Amino acid sequence: MFLLAILFVVQLRGLGAKRTHWLSALVEVLLIWIFSNIPIFLSTLGKWMEPDSSQYNTLLFDNLGLDKALIFVTAILSTVLYISIMNLKEEAILFLRINLIGILACYILSVYIFARTESYARTDQEKLMQIGIFLYFASIIFWYFSVVFNKIFSAPDPGRDSQERADDIRANLQS
Repeated sequence: MFLLAILFVVQLRGLGAKRTHWLSALVEVLLIWIFSNIPIFLSTLGKWMEPDSSQYNTLLFDNLGLDKALIFVTAILSTVLYISIMNLKEEAILFLRINLIGILACYILSVYIFARTESYARTDQEKLMQIGIFLYFASIIFWYFSVVFNKIFSAPDPGRDSQERADDIRANLQS
């Protein structure tokens, strides 16, 4: 996963990613992630406050469950898939191919594990939970890099002030 992240960073820098792209994408992903997970955190916190509770992370995994975690993975990957398809660019074909292959692999594996757990097949739940957690974090990484990719093409240089961008638009319209 680390090597894939390095490859994505190199590819996106080659496409023109600037510091403001990375930071604005990080803020966007973190805000959406935090607000979308508030119900899980609050329900786990409520159970954690009970006198006979165990550690918070144990409660979080018990409260979340593998099936819900895999649903989150597929929801995140659906967003990433939409961003990737909407921004098909010839100059970014390598990034898009790697991204789409990774997304589809995570998606198919998530659906398969979800089907296995729902069918009550004899499986090692501990191992599946570790795979589920890996898929969850992989989907967040794919999501983050897709948002950076989207920002490169939707706002080529978001660090410039609005007057400079207005001047560029005016010059493009006059020519």
